[in-house]
Amino acid sequence: MGPTVDRPLNILIWGPMGAGKTCFINGLLGLFSSELLVNRRLIAYRSSEHVTRSYSMNALKDHISQDTRLGEVLSQNLHLNFWDSWGLTATNYQKLNVLQFLEGRVHPGTQFNDSSCNEPVLKENVIHAVILLIPIGSSQDPDLLQTLSLNIQTILQFGIFPVVVINFRNHVDSKEELEKAFNQILEASHLNRPDLFLMDNYEHEEYRNMETDLMYWRILTKVFKTGMKNRTKPSSVTRPPSASGRVCLTTTCNNFRVQIQFPFCPLCGKKTTTPSQNKGCTFSDCEMFGQPLDLNFLFCPGCGNAVGSQ
Repeated sequence: MGPTVDRPLNILIWGPMGAGKTCFINGLLGLFSSELLVNRRLIAYRSSEHVTRSYSMNALKDHISQDTRLGEVLSQNLHLNFWDSWGLTATNYQKLNVLQFLEGRVHPGTQFNDSSCNEPVLKENVIHAVILLIPIGSSQDPDLLQTLSLNIQTILQFGIFPVVVINFRNHVDSKEELEKAFNQILEASHLNRPDLFLMDNYEHEEYRNMETDLMYWRILTKVFKTGMKNRTKPSSVTRPPSASGRVCLTTTCNNFRVQIQFPFCPLCGKKTTTPSQNKGCTFSDCEMFGQPLDLNFLFCPGCGNAVGSQ
């Protein structure tokens, strides 16, 4: 069964400040318009004057013209909600984090803040799919990449495979620089290459074009399929496992979602003793032999990636 009025598909648009999240939602809404003009129903443009300051829900049905029979059918059958929040930085969302949005604890109209949210879970607000919108320039910001990586881990642990959209492709001068930036973001995400999309939002264009609209369609199609799988799961909301139950979150690894119980040496991959009795790497030929390892991180022996503490 597809999304209904009582059970719409909730899609969270998440990402750094200035990534173009609201413009992106405008582009998605515009796919269902018969007009050739670029849709700017939601106020959004790249300037210091526009910064999203509250959490909002934009129902697709509210933005479809019902002047035609097709419009009536679409508005009555396409129950998609796009959720837009204020931008992510390397320093905000310390107490109020992405998990509380996923759980449906943050309600529409919540104003910009960084206080832990203890509101009750509202099933109609629970998120089923996530689009992470990331400006191409984020590849040059290690702190922001680390923050994005941790957010992706939380989203994966919630049971959602996010889609990453790298925006402002046209701001990079050469194909080599574009590929380098793409690979840096790909590496930080620990996702599969097909989970990442390169595109340019509509910014100052007056008319829509087929290339951009097709990219919106590709992204929306992938997200819709992911969201429908999550929407049919039991509606219980669970938090990520504690530090004692951490799992590998690299989707390309054979150990993906396998519980990691022991620390591993990041150089040789050798399993050490239990965390409480860690005496360092036990492999005598390793450069880190006998050196204490950082117990805030576990290392998966399959891919070598660190499993961060919660």
